[in-house]
Amino acid sequence: MTIGEAIVKDIKQMFDSSELGSVLDNVGTIYSDSIEEMNKQASDPNEKSRLRLNKTYADIKQELGRQDVADFYFSGNAYESFYYKENVGDKSVGFGYDDATITEYMLGHEEGNGVPKRRQFPIESDSNSAEQQMNYDDVEQELSAYLNTPRVIRVSQQLQTA
Repeated sequence: MTIGEAIVKDIKQMFDSSELGSVLDNVGTIYSDSIEEMNKQASDPNEKSRLRLNKTYADIKQELGRQDVADFYFSGNAYESFYYKENVGDKSVGFGYDDATITEYMLGHEEGNGVPKRRQFPIESDSNSAEQQMNYDDVEQELSAYLNTPRVIRVSQQLQTA
């Protein structure tokens, strides 16, 4: 095995390691915190303001002591039901809701199906926003710290003589 092959093998092992789960958990927290902050600001992941609530709905929220903005906080059920889950096998982090009814309603908002389009999950076209750039920087720091953990790579190589 050459030194290059040993390094590639080491990197693959790092991404196949169960320790990647803690990195993915941190990535989930980065995005979950970002989503929560964007919701508080009633902004889509691209930092554009969400469509305003209709007057009736805004009035109901105010009567309940809530802000009359599209912050996805009405009863608190969606907020409480929101979760993220890391999947080491797929090397991914997924987001969702524990309640199927809430999932359907919130995905309707993501896509604008039957309700006004108000997004909270970032997509590729949001990449240039300052919020998403900050998320990328934070994820890069997490991955760099993980990949730069001290370790020893052992290579046995036979010398060739001419």
